[in-house]
Amino acid sequence: MKKIAITSLFLFLCLTLSAAGSSLTSIGIGGASISYGEEFDEIVDSAEAYGIDRTTLFIDLLLGYSPVQNSYVTVGVNGVGDRFMSSYSSESMQLNSYLYYVGYRTYPNTTGMYWEIDGGGAKMMIVQNEDFGDAVASDWGTGICLKAGYDFSKDNDGFSLSVGVAANASLIEDETITSGAVYASLNWK
Repeated sequence: MKKIAITSLFLFLCLTLSAAGSSLTSIGIGGASISYGEEFDEIVDSAEAYGIDRTTLFIDLLLGYSPVQNSYVTVGVNGVGDRFMSSYSSESMQLNSYLYYVGYRTYPNTTGMYWEIDGGGAKMMIVQNEDFGDAVASDWGTGICLKAGYDFSKDNDGFSLSVGVAANASLIEDETITSGAVYASLNWK
């Protein structure tokens, strides 16, 4: 129920901002690499040597409003899902790292290249065997994300495709979690 309410709110905000005319809605997905710190990374590396398959995915959902031409004030959430599956059984575990952010995106030339800086609250969640009832969430931390990309639109409105790179750093429960991603986004301006 909570997921439906959040999705409905997101879609409502997308439609509301789009009707205002100076808005940006973006949904991005791509591959990622994440580090949990040297000690935990060593455990992950040894697990992979014993038949554990690892899949890492980056997702970014963004809403923006343009107070001035070529720039957007943004709100959104990005996350890295790091899934570990046993090659020998149906056991799995997933570590999700989230950043709920407020940010700023600018296009130096109206379209084309852009850069963005985001900051806000960060959280981790551990899910075992796809049963969210057994999920364990961390305390809140802080995080920052830097993005750079290229928007292929020739116009400042309508649908467009962009590609980008993102670098995240979060401090959660005295642990530093970093990630990098290469992603593609579908945008509506």
